[in-house]
Amino acid sequence: MNQKGSTAVLAIGVMMLLGIIIAGILPMVTNEINMTKLNSDAIEAQFAAEAGLRRAIVDFLKPASGEIIDWSWLDEGPQELTHPSSKTYTVTIYDENNNPIRPASTPISGKYKVESVGNINGVARTSTVTVTVTGGSGPIVGELNGFGATAPFTKTVFAGGAMTVGQNGSITGTLTSNGPTVVSQHTTISGGYTQNAGITDLPNFNAGGAFNSSNYTSGAAISNNTTTFNQSLYYTSGSVSFYQNVTLDSSAASNGMTIIYAKGNVNINQNTNLADGSKIMIIAGGVITVDQNFNTKVENINNSTLILVAQGTISVSQNAHINGAVVANGSISIAQNMEMHYDPAIISSFSAGSGVGYSANPTPTTWN
Repeated sequence: MNQKGSTAVLAIGVMMLLGIIIAGILPMVTNEINMTKLNSDAIEAQFAAEAGLRRAIVDFLKPASGEIIDWSWLDEGPQELTHPSSKTYTVTIYDENNNPIRPASTPISGKYKVESVGNINGVARTSTVTVTVTGGSGPIVGELNGFGATAPFTKTVFAGGAMTVGQNGSITGTLTSNGPTVVSQHTTISGGYTQNAGITDLPNFNAGGAFNSSNYTSGAAISNNTTTFNQSLYYTSGSVSFYQNVTLDSSAASNGMTIIYAKGNVNINQNTNLADGSKIMIIAGGVITVDQNFNTKVENINNSTLILVAQGTISVSQNAHINGAVVANGSISIAQNMEMHYDPAIISSFSAGSGVGYSANPTPTTWN
């Protein structure tokens, strides 16, 4: 009996000793497992950060091969590497003064710091690289006669809000918006596009009371069926809609140029064409809509000019051909098959004049 009791006590002692040993080792094993997991996550986070750097670098290289950069992913927050994995990267681009920026589609010359933060399971790692751009064009601000230092008019298309461009278009020049820009597939833009530009010198439509036609004595009232313009300035205190299947002709005006100024909205109905040699600027205090098949007569496409300026939005339907510019304080929507060319000489040849309601340093008018 005493021998059996001694064996039981020995067994209990051995078990207690093993328990003490295990209790001492367990935290070390658990900590080792946790450290291994953290190290693994750190490595994965580093890989994610480098993936973000590579994506940004590839975008910087696109203009050299004629491709268009789409920087919209920079504003979409963390980018998932594999769905539904929690492994992400977030990229920020800084200028030489360490200010975060959204570079133009064709970035201006200079040095950029690209910072990418990889993250997985709460473990973050940061990687940076310096990108040097040479020969980039980027956004420009030019002096235009009658319009002063007005960045919107140095663009083929400028939107104070968002911009959408349909597929199968061809645009010579640059597109710029103060909001997001979406360009559909198979559309080429020679100068690329810039979104979230932050341009502030927008066309000005001053509030100041009722519309006063006496401010526009150099022009004449315009009606819906007016298609021939022999004066340099026309106006309406309301809206105007040009009938479909007509030709807008300003060739009889001084230098073939006419400014059409509407307090309300302007609608150009379908199948409208510009006469050969016509140069027309349309300014609306409301919105401008251009219906389908605008200026499709092949013989007149290259020798006519249209400039659209709106306080509100501008919408251009499919199959439009425009030489000139499109500028809106609001958003711009361009449908498929747009063909557009920008000519700064034509833009600068227009004089703001009385009643246009826009200048670099606007003075109050009775326009509202």
